[in-house]
Amino acid sequence: MANVRLVALKKIYDKNVVGIEDINLEIEDKEFCVLVGPSGCGKSTTLRLIAGLETPTEGEIYIGDRLVNSVPPKDRDIAMVFQDYALYPHMTVFDNMAFALKLRKYPKEKIRKRVSDVSKLLGIEKLIKRRPRALSGGQRQRVAVGRAIVRNPQIFLFDEPLSNLDAKLRVEMRTEVKKLQRELGTTAVYVTHDQVEAMTMGDKIVILNEGLIQQIGDSKALYDNPINHFVAGFIGTPPMNFFQGIVDKGIFISSDGNIKMPLKRVKGKVTIGVRPEDIIIDTKGKIRARVELVEALGNEALLHLSIGEVRSIMRTYESPPKSDDTIDISFRSEKLHIFDTETGKRL
Repeated sequence: MANVRLVALKKIYDKNVVGIEDINLEIEDKEFCVLVGPSGCGKSTTLRLIAGLETPTEGEIYIGDRLVNSVPPKDRDIAMVFQDYALYPHMTVFDNMAFALKLRKYPKEKIRKRVSDVSKLLGIEKLIKRRPRALSGGQRQRVAVGRAIVRNPQIFLFDEPLSNLDAKLRVEMRTEVKKLQRELGTTAVYVTHDQVEAMTMGDKIVILNEGLIQQIGDSKALYDNPINHFVAGFIGTPPMNFFQGIVDKGIFISSDGNIKMPLKRVKGKVTIGVRPEDIIIDTKGKIRARVELVEALGNEALLHLSIGEVRSIMRTYESPPKSDDTIDISFRSEKLHIFDTETGKRL
């Protein structure tokens, strides 16, 4: 197995469209690294550069100790699982999984044993004679993963492999993919736009935006200590609430004047961020809010609030108020996130 190292990596397309810019990243051996961000952030471009499907404009790509910039994809010892499965419709499951081994002229008996072992590992041994059209979405995804596993590559590359599955199956499959990666002890690079998927699967999570790495860390570090306004708003479901204002003489006053609270650590124009679970109903609270909508989810409820003209969401595990109620709330002061309004950087 091997690590992956990207050094000052840059990709510029025609007409000076920047795919990624100055990407420096170390992915350790046997690590599950997730690249996550909104559409167009550069995550798939980064994956394709590692795979050799794109050529970098600048920078270096190492797999292990080998510089692979000019090495063709077939010689990089990687296996890629695509979003659309990319199975050959005229071939059986066995032939799809065995295809790469046949191209490498493996002995027939070795191919048969390898495909058999992997199909048992994935629970698809009974589907081995079927063609893709006779499989469900989840079964096709298992075949696509199995086709990658039989090659025993140094690196697994996953390009949004679960996005075509329904919600329940996505939860099941992300658990299986993560479990498989641990059992096989293979380095994995996984691309997704789903931050929940990223947080539950990644040993290392890399958040990208506009071609740049915003922050690298595990799910707890990213959730508790976002480095800037973008990361704070991207990580977390429901997302963080933001309130712009100014701090004067140790008091934060929101732009519309509806929030006033002590804030002695900073001064000037700031944006405070509050997670939904860090807004609490407080009869002694000095912030008035109107409940616009209540989403009852069984063990919890999400309250959609209006604080003056600002909309926000709070999470509560107690009996929620009703829509159109007016309530008093407060923020957990120790859980506030403070950002520079102009730069977006954490203060």
